[in-house]
Amino acid sequence: MKKLKLGFSLMQALHWCMNASFITFASAMFLAGGMSPVRIGTAISIMTGAGLLGQFLVGFAADAVKSSRVVYTLSGLLSIPACFGAYYEQDDWARIALLGVVGFLQMPLSAVLDTWILHSFAGEEENYGPIRAVGSGSFAVYSAFYGTLLTYFGYQIMPWVTAILILIISAIALYMPEKREMAQGVCQSKTHRHRFSGSLLMLLFRTPALLFLYLSLLLMGIGIGSIMTLMPIFLKSVGGDVSVQGIILLLACLCEIPFLLFSRKLLRFRDETLLIGAMLMGMIAMMGIGFSHEVLPLVLSCTMRGLSYGLALSGMRRAIIRYAPEHLQTVAQSIGDGLYICLGEMISGVLCAFLVEYAGIQTMAFVCVLAEVLAIAALISGQMIARQKAI
Repeated sequence: MKKLKLGFSLMQALHWCMNASFITFASAMFLAGGMSPVRIGTAISIMTGAGLLGQFLVGFAADAVKSSRVVYTLSGLLSIPACFGAYYEQDDWARIALLGVVGFLQMPLSAVLDTWILHSFAGEEENYGPIRAVGSGSFAVYSAFYGTLLTYFGYQIMPWVTAILILIISAIALYMPEKREMAQGVCQSKTHRHRFSGSLLMLLFRTPALLFLYLSLLLMGIGIGSIMTLMPIFLKSVGGDVSVQGIILLLACLCEIPFLLFSRKLLRFRDETLLIGAMLMGMIAMMGIGFSHEVLPLVLSCTMRGLSYGLALSGMRRAIIRYAPEHLQTVAQSIGDGLYICLGEMISGVLCAFLVEYAGIQTMAFVCVLAEVLAIAALISGQMIARQKAI
């Protein structure tokens, strides 16, 4: 058990370092290359939109072949050439398209890895929080260090560092067991394969709480997604740079870690309570961004995203496990991530970039707060419908 925890903790650490190495700083890379806010917003939206498609297809693939290891490793390796192309290609639209390929292949991997861990500790889900906390801690420290590294050595190191990390993670993944291979094996009937898509659709339509949970996750992502996608633009407006972005990521991740380390204590709270708390944190963060005129208030406001994400991750993982059947766990988690992180950030990137350029950051902040309010309303509505149906 200790070796299993150590192995997955190491994978989480390296995975989130890999995530920080390219996707996280892609908007800063494009801004340094002279792209306009609208074009950067479009680029990040295409990346997250492709990531949403990847959440569905990669999640389906992991459940269909019953191997998170194979899908995780193959997707990571295939993304390496796209990372190099997204940096070295001269044409802006070609770079944006290649960034979309990176998003398609890399963004679903978090849900694949998380589901792999949850399957490996079936019945002992309290182990997930501390393991996931290692990923957040690694992302935090690495992002601060990496932002400073980019300041000194330039953005040309991004694809090289990403490729090295992917190769190391892939080597470790080959030695990690998959419990569902042993537990399900031949017992996973062919009927599940034949009815896979139909089962998912019926699940969505027959479970109002899950439908409204997905809707609230999408709205929450729209409300807070611009913090990650447009952070370099917010920083530029108050005189910050990429090194400050690294510090913000460090602080935000440090705020996530307590929620993951003490995830067992959060079991006393309902999933929906955690999600509403995340949405309230998102509202505070966006209002702070809207009214920040100096670096320090902006840093503190952006850091609130860590509190929001820590609560949201605990709440959404548990809620989806509760609503989704066993043979659809990976794709159900992937859809949740896709709506919250991918589609939410995609819509937020385009909408907020447009609002920043033509209406100002304050107007953008008010629209984002409205999205969080609607997210709370959707979640509460789903619970009310579910209770009425149960009576």
